[in-house]
Amino acid sequence: MFIGPDYAEVARPLVDLTRKDSRSHWTELHTQAVRMLKQRLIDYTTLQVPYTTKPSDPYTDASGYTIGRVLEQAEQPVGFLTQVINPSHQNCLIYNQNLLAFVTAVERWSRLLQVAKVTAHTDHQAVTHMQQVKASKPLRGRAARSLDFLAEVPDLTITYLQGGRNQVAEALSGLSCYPSSRLLPTGNGHATPHTGATRATYSSSRTRDLAHNTRGRPPNYRELHSFTDT
Repeated sequence: MFIGPDYAEVARPLVDLTRKDSRSHWTELHTQAVRMLKQRLIDYTTLQVPYTTKPSDPYTDASGYTIGRVLEQAEQPVGFLTQVINPSHQNCLIYNQNLLAFVTAVERWSRLLQVAKVTAHTDHQAVTHMQQVKASKPLRGRAARSLDFLAEVPDLTITYLQGGRNQVAEALSGLSCYPSSRLLPTGNGHATPHTGATRATYSSSRTRDLAHNTRGRPPNYRELHSFTDT
């Protein structure tokens, strides 16, 4: 996956040279394979070195069973986090689960987020209003503690991101290694199982195009989220 979804296909001419019955005859096909693999190492998505002077963009999502978080700088990934929610939080409203995802992201990356400008992104619209709610009426319990913690981030803006544009955090909160992780809120605000029917997938030709068409510019790593569905 690090070099691309079709690594075996690209490397096949080189692998064939290692077989006992193979003749060691180097051709242009082998040279092209080496060049393609070298370019994949350059182009393919890797974590970027974080800078405290750069603006940061955390993206968060809660599935009802798992939470996913991504930190970006200049649209490139700095870190990925995913974890199972403990049983007490699994019974909470989906609003509180999304708030938990946001707070734990700030806690994990606090050294970066307490210095430069932070624009947080969530697909749960109610979370974007919590700062105004605190100003209009007193809060208690978990919500009050969460807002007190977030107040430590001096330059924080929380924005609403439509669900389809939050695909990486959603993929992390719905990894297939967590069999009950894809949940959706019902009318009463609690989570129920998601059938997974709407999750995006890409064909093999699509993944090859994605891996190849990044030369000379940073790859759009967000498109790689669909690999978690396979």
